[in-house]
Amino acid sequence: RKIHHGREQATSVVSTVFLGYAVGSPLAGYLSDHFRNRRGAIFIGAIGAALSFGAAVYIPGLPVWALYALMFSTGFFCGTQAIAFVIGRESNRPEAAGTAIAMVNMIVTAGAALFQPLIGIILDWVTPASDTAQDIGQISFTPEQFRIAFLPLVALMALSLVIIFLTRETHARQMVK
Repeated sequence: RKIHHGREQATSVVSTVFLGYAVGSPLAGYLSDHFRNRRGAIFIGAIGAALSFGAAVYIPGLPVWALYALMFSTGFFCGTQAIAFVIGRESNRPEAAGTAIAMVNMIVTAGAALFQPLIGIILDWVTPASDTAQDIGQISFTPEQFRIAFLPLVALMALSLVIIFLTRETHARQMVK
């Protein structure tokens, strides 16, 4: 079955990820400072993002209001990702803070640069040849095609849970003098 939401509505739903991030990121920073627990905040964020995103992608037939809520929630929980910059700074000597933050930024940016085209490649791969013969602006994808294309993101979210356990807790203080 084809997706029946128009481009404008789909764009609007996806845009709520950024609104959620704008709310979740500063709140996650505040809470991780307040409780002096960086890893816990990121862990909660990773689980929340995986559940929200997974529900949005893998539960069929959700009403549009639920998609808005799940995409906002995904962004909200992904906001904990900003704490990785702080962990990078706190885990290194103060004079290396700029380099540590730049490395975290490079990893975040590289992830986006790699996964956006990867999802497109997978969508092309799982789209039948008869669909690709259409004008590129008219191709519509089935929910199942999106579910397959988003598998790498779900796998990355699962991998992030493993990486969290390999990360040293800084307890909101400079670890290396």
